Amino acid sequence: MPLKSMPALLAAVAVLLAFPASGAAAKTNIAVGIGDQSADMFDNANFRALKIKKARYFISWNAIDDPGKLAAADAWLAGARRAGVRALFHLDGLDIAGNTRPPSVSQYRTKVRALVRRYRAVREWGVWNEGNSKTQPVYKLSGARRTAQYFLALRSVCRGCTIVALDLLDAGNTKSYINAFYGKLGRKKRLAKIVGIHNYGDTNRAGRNNTKTIINAVRRHNRRAQFWATETGGLAYFATATRTAFPCNEGRQARAVAKMFRIARKYRRYIKRLYPYNFFGTDCDNNLRFDAGLIRRDGSKRPAYNTLRRAMRNFRR
Repeated sequence: MPLKSMPALLAAVAVLLAFPASGAAAKTNIAVGIGDQSADMFDNANFRALKIKKARYFISWNAIDDPGKLAAADAWLAGARRAGVRALFHLDGLDIAGNTRPPSVSQYRTKVRALVRRYRAVREWGVWNEGNSKTQPVYKLSGARRTAQYFLALRSVCRGCTIVALDLLDAGNTKSYINAFYGKLGRKKRLAKIVGIHNYGDTNRAGRNNTKTIINAVRRHNRRAQFWATETGGLAYFATATRTAFPCNEGRQARAVAKMFRIARKYRRYIKRLYPYNFFGTDCDNNLRFDAGLIRRDGSKRPAYNTLRRAMRNFRR
């Protein structure tokens, strides 16, 4: 080949390398995990097929006093380690006696320190699951300020840990809750870098954009914040104490899971992880009132499972 042709050839090769081959689209830079409370998930063949490397488990803030809760967490974590899955432990709000009053900061620090010491292998923690939900004792604005103090307490007992500082249901009180939380942190607000979102309203209903509302409200306080959808996905069935909000419908659930991925991709600049909830379904058992599982009780796959698996091909693990 004449030497004068070499520059042109090298330029052509550089152009080809700059673009992926046809059909080989770049993956969206969002990692997909899953949330489920059952240790059995990790040995399930359908779970293994998803090649998931991250999973979320919620545990009572004072579970250190409850041998049953500790045994369940031990089993779950052992399953995660067998499967090579990184655990996110998210502290939850209802204590052993069913008392719905939030703990003092001192109580929280003492109990959580003991949990962190017990579960040294866990390096990702959440301060308080779904804090602004009325199911939680910290849902009022005073609770948001208390949660900010819990965040600082958790940082002090889990040095070097990755911490979900604030975790929000996409409800109507998100803006005020966010403002109260960051307002209490004051000059330390920059430390609260990861915020969890539970955007069931956006994924399962039309015409809502609570995800954007939460992102914008948080970024007014911390421009470097990133977001994990710590609980999201499609509802097969959901009922309150007084009405059935979502009658059993697996097709609708699958469409909601597809929407979950579209929302995540739209906000991929800010959202870095997805934890759809959950793996095992209840076959729309009206006594349990909640079913977002990907797998039926007989082990068969719901349409939502197949939707999730297809979409995950374009996302990270």
